[in-house]
Amino acid sequence: MPTSHFLTKDEVLGFLADKLNIHLTGPDECRPTMELLQRVCSAHSHAIPFTTVHLYNIPIGERRVETHEEIKQLGLLGVGGLCYSTNVFLHWILAGLGFKVHFQGTRFFNAPDYDHLLNIVHLEDDGKRYLIDGSCNTFVSELPLCLDFDGAISPTSLQTMYDVRVVRQVVDNQADRFVLEFCWKNGAGVHPMAKVSADGWVQAMDFSLNYRSLEELPEVLQLVRGQYRDVTAVPILGCLLSRRFKAGKVLLIRGMMLTLQCEDRKRIHVPIKSRRQWLSVMAEHFGDVISMEDLQRAIDNYIRLTAPTEMPDGFCEI
Repeated sequence: MPTSHFLTKDEVLGFLADKLNIHLTGPDECRPTMELLQRVCSAHSHAIPFTTVHLYNIPIGERRVETHEEIKQLGLLGVGGLCYSTNVFLHWILAGLGFKVHFQGTRFFNAPDYDHLLNIVHLEDDGKRYLIDGSCNTFVSELPLCLDFDGAISPTSLQTMYDVRVVRQVVDNQADRFVLEFCWKNGAGVHPMAKVSADGWVQAMDFSLNYRSLEELPEVLQLVRGQYRDVTAVPILGCLLSRRFKAGKVLLIRGMMLTLQCEDRKRIHVPIKSRRQWLSVMAEHFGDVISMEDLQRAIDNYIRLTAPTEMPDGFCEI
């Protein structure tokens, strides 16, 4: 990757201070430690949304994967985006802080393609590898997940409302495949393609370690390009969606539904019944990072592109 696309140290520290409220002053505070890694991951998932708002403000025929320079400029603004751009920008943030970080492709729910990009950090302090996802993925974004543990199954950690663990599988006498599983004891309903064990653990994503630079990800990029052009083929991109973790709790607006997380790790669903309410709810929860103009245009475009039969009964377009 051309070095011009990496963030300078001043840009990294400025982003951390301005957008994540992390103020690092001395060399000791800037050391690539587990404490700093956890602070960055938690603050990033709290502040920077995974969102399709910007996608819906681009005509379908003009949608494309952002260039490195566009990822840098949008990232510094802290407006969020899709998993590819948010993970690339978080990669640059971590690399700028001195972390040893690699790109890794994975797939969700046994899908045929490994089209989700995330990061793996090698910590020098403990010599272990940690899974990092900058896309506000509810299973793994809030805290780093360690990939080096005793036995075949990692200790369980709590990510937002889910219990999460990593299963290590041995293939050809090598431990080269990892499966991330989650369990939600207070809810039901999973992806139709997901594998679920008898005791309720859902296989969310899997991958074999295969580190790549951006230039070595042509297959992933090709898959992402296709998704940008045809959002109807990808459910999560075919919906106006914004998600982040306010104080470690899920905050999600998907279509005309606001989803919050209460204290007992259950979801609260609040239907949105009008365009005016939709804009108000979006502005309340994401207006600090996404402009009112962008929110309003995205809602208008979504209503225009969505067939009337797909809108909920009684929805008021005013």
